[in-house]
This record gives sequence, structure tokens and C-alpha cells, in this order.
Amino acid sequence: MIGRTLLASVVGAVVLMAWGFVFWTMTPLGQNLIHTIDTEDAVIEVLDQNISESGVYFVPSTGMRDKSGQEAFVEKHRRGPLARISFRKEGADAQSPVVFIKGFVHSFLSVLLLVGIMIHALPRLASYRSRVVFVLLVGVFAGFFTHLSDPIWFHSPLQHSLYYMDFHILGWLFVGLALAPIIKPASAAK
Repeated sequence: MIGRTLLASVVGAVVLMAWGFVFWTMTPLGQNLIHTIDTEDAVIEVLDQNISESGVYFVPSTGMRDKSGQEAFVEKHRRGPLARISFRKEGADAQSPVVFIKGFVHSFLSVLLLVGIMIHALPRLASYRSRVVFVLLVGVFAGFFTHLSDPIWFHSPLQHSLYYMDFHILGWLFVGLALAPIIKPASAAK
């Protein structure tokens, strides 16, 4: 089973990477996720001048050190605008092979974890269809939990979260289609 597990993890990682490429570069769906700013250079300059180190920043910042800070935060939050900024001061190479290698390793380890879960459920997953549905439901669970929390806690646009959730759910559906013939109960493996 170790050989099948590793094979399935590699195949699943390849499927996820291929789906990511198709989604982000060949469909309009990926472009619907990211908005552009006409004054991008001015925004970059303001960020560079006002943020000294890489990190995640919230605007307004919490300011909850004392009662007056809490009240000011609540009022600023109510008034808006709100922003969550993932900031990397030093920039990064968008086409770095290291990014793609890290992405593949992340995908491989994610599929490996899923295969581990799948192996425990195999006695109940006798058919190809049941194995595909199992992987799909795990993807739905992961997408639902991780992406639908952003609109609740961080006030991200719901549409943005739904697009991301759809991206991940479809990716796991494709992985399920690829894993189902590889990871199967011993009685079905013959």
C-alpha cells in the first residue's frame, strides 16, 4: 500500500498543480478573484513608506490596549474602510522555481494526508464513485471551513471567498477522479 500511497500523492499533486495553472491562467475565474487598483504605484509608495516590516496588517488596527482604544477601534471599524494587508517589504520573484517547488510539496503533502484519511475509510468505499465522492466531500469541508470564515471574521467579499472555495472544491474533485482508481480496497484492487 505504501507504493500506491506515494503514487497517488504524486498523481494528486500533479493534478492540483495542473488545475491551478488552468484556473489562474486559462479561465476568467482566476481573474475574477483579484481586483486591480488604478493608483497601484501610489498605494505601493504609501505602504512602503508606512510599513517597516513584512507581516499581516489590519486597518483599522485593533488598538485594544485600553478602553478608549477599544472604543476608537469599534468606531473606525463601523465607519470603514476595512483592509487586511499581507505585506512583504522585500518583494519576491513571481516566477521563481522555488515557489513552484514549494507549491508541489504542499500539494503532495496535502494529498498524502488525504490518502491517509481515505485509507481509513476504504472499507466503506468499495466503488469508484464512492471514493470520488469521499474526496470531493473532504474538499467541500476544507473549502467551506477555510474560505467561508473570511467573510464572517475579516469582512472579505463573499463572492471572493466563494470563488476560492469553488477553485479548491473543483481541484479536489479532479484529485478524487485521479485517486479513486489507485487507492481502493484490497478486494477491488485485484
